[in-house]
Amino acid sequence: MDTRVRLTRIADAGQAELLAARLRAEGIDARVRGEASGPYRFTVGGMAEAEVWVPGALLEAAREVALASEVDDTLGRAQAWQPTRSGWTWPERLLAAVVVAIIVALFVTRLVVMLAR
Repeated sequence: MDTRVRLTRIADAGQAELLAARLRAEGIDARVRGEASGPYRFTVGGMAEAEVWVPGALLEAAREVALASEVDDTLGRAQAWQPTRSGWTWPERLLAAVVVAIIVALFVTRLVVMLAR
């Protein structure tokens, strides 16, 4: 029987479970341990941390999978980010035109009243 070694410690038990699932999909028998994965789940501070354990013989392969997972997560967040749009939509342009027209009409009306005196 191969001894298990700790691959990593993660502050979020859900993320630890996701990493363990990815390791299992790659053929590495990963297990999650910690207070957050027990029957009385703690989700505050250090008690919320979870550890991912793998067989010692597969530690290097597990590190590669964990690194690939982290890179994929980072790239996924970068691709999910959308830059703000530039320019106005046609309803915004229409609203701006109406507001400008009202301001001009009020200005012209006031000017006519002042000149009529």
